[in-house]
Amino acid sequence: MTGRSKCAPYLCGNIKRFGEVKDLRLVDGGNGKWAVYSNGRQLTNVRF
Repeated sequence: MTGRSKCAPYLCGNIKRFGEVKDLRLVDGGNGKWAVYSNGRQLTNVRF
């Protein structure tokens, strides 16, 4: 134990880069293309 009482790790700075998980949105762009957005910023554009 490191003395931390947190349930989740800090994710190595990814929260600062991508935002919190609660802010992620999956958006259908049409033609089978979906994208993940966080705080109005597009993070991905891949087919699911």
